[in-house]
Amino acid sequence: MAPDGATQPGRAARRASEREVQARVHRQMGITAAVMGVAAAGVGFWWIGRVFGVGPLEALQAAWPLFLLVLVILALGMLLSLGAARAAWLTERFLARRRQRKVDSR
Repeated sequence: MAPDGATQPGRAARRASEREVQARVHRQMGITAAVMGVAAAGVGFWWIGRVFGVGPLEALQAAWPLFLLVLVILALGMLLSLGAARAAWLTERFLARRRQRKVDSR
């Protein structure tokens, strides 16, 4: 028991609350990254207009092949990242099952 008389949460409850906090933090990080990306795009469009004297749509039309190349590279990076995350998750799951089998076989 805790000093104040309250029962201490079990390992599963503590782990569940930690996962909830991690999920909340990751969600906040994602929102922050999205806002930063929008702000960076806005600054980039403003800079293009100021330096080159063209609007963002004109600049995008002129640099269309380069823009597509960057999008393809980003998409491939995203797919690789998701694949790595999935592989890590599957590996953790496999190892947990293996540990559980060892415990069950004892």
